[in-house]
Amino acid sequence: FQEVFYQVYQILNLAGDIPHIIRGSAGSCLLCFLMGITDIDPIKENISLSRFMHDERQDMPDIDIDFPSNRRDYIYKKIFIKWNKQVARISNHILYKERSAYREAIRKEGHRKFVPREYNLKDIFDDSEQINNINKNAKELIGTFRCYSLHCGGIVIFPNSVPDNLYLKDFEIDNNFTGPQIWMNKDQVEDADMIKIDILSNRGLSQLWD
Repeated sequence: FQEVFYQVYQILNLAGDIPHIIRGSAGSCLLCFLMGITDIDPIKENISLSRFMHDERQDMPDIDIDFPSNRRDYIYKKIFIKWNKQVARISNHILYKERSAYREAIRKEGHRKFVPREYNLKDIFDDSEQINNINKNAKELIGTFRCYSLHCGGIVIFPNSVPDNLYLKDFEIDNNFTGPQIWMNKDQVEDADMIKIDILSNRGLSQLWD
């Protein structure tokens, strides 16, 4: 895990004088304080390290960083330039819920028009067999994979280039500057023993900084 301390330290150096907040249990880590990653001395404040790291913990602890929301793209750009072709954003896996499953089942049954928030299937389809098909197909869809979306801030820095078998697509960071996105979500990244760093944003911090 020592590498993630250094990666976070480097990211904060890239940010320069842009302020940051470390959220969560990393605030109890003495090493984070001594490296200047956090500003609160956990010994002085008597904060237990076990919230961050302990012998029985099965998953990797993480260090989540909040930057001002109107500076985050600038930080991302710096990160993706420094670790060129080695860093990628991770994905969310969006699953069908009841409402989206029914809309998809309606679409597959041939209805391409707008479906209002509140609707009755009998107002859309006259055929009872079609309605039965929609009910059946929608129930089968619930809980299954629907699509990928971009995780709110998670990145992985690879020792070499981003593996081709993980690459999903490029996402736009700033003014046509793009970076890779991998198809793995946070749970898959954790299961693969990769270290995720969350580059998050905070609107209150933006107002304070401005």
